[in-house]
Amino acid sequence: MRIIILSDTHGMVYPGVAAQLSWADEVWHAGDIGPPATVRWFMERCSTFRAVSGNADPRDTLHLLDETAVFEAEGLKVLLHHIVGKPGKYVPKAQALVRQVRPDWVVCGHSHILQVAPLPGIPGGLHINPGAAGHHGFHKMCTLLRFEVSGRKVTAAEVVELGPRGRLQGPTTVV
Repeated sequence: MRIIILSDTHGMVYPGVAAQLSWADEVWHAGDIGPPATVRWFMERCSTFRAVSGNADPRDTLHLLDETAVFEAEGLKVLLHHIVGKPGKYVPKAQALVRQVRPDWVVCGHSHILQVAPLPGIPGGLHINPGAAGHHGFHKMCTLLRFEVSGRKVTAAEVVELGPRGRLQGPTTVV
């Protein structure tokens, strides 16, 4: 299974994002996606699209997306939630979710800081934050992650640098 993980588009989809979508079997968005039109934009272009709401999403988006998603992909239990904190220093709500769900992967956004790290207390588990794929924020580089997973094992992983924030080339889709 080929998975794209991204976060924090804030209603702006750069050409590099659109170009990546056809590669993936599933696309996961870890919150702060933007207005409902952005949700629809992704849904129309992805065979399987999973997303959660973020703290900066407008009210109309909050009605479309849950705050948390728990699902399985290639035998891995995934917890998708926007604000979790750093591995080993999760915010109380995220700590409770991890205790309850016992996921293999925790996928989050919010910080705009790209990080893939071991998930404390979960042997073989991963904490995954794809950084930010949108214009808003303090990050210098817009990023997303690509994973290939087969039978609970990551067979390939790649950071895709879309370009410097605010200087990306090509038409920007504001949805």
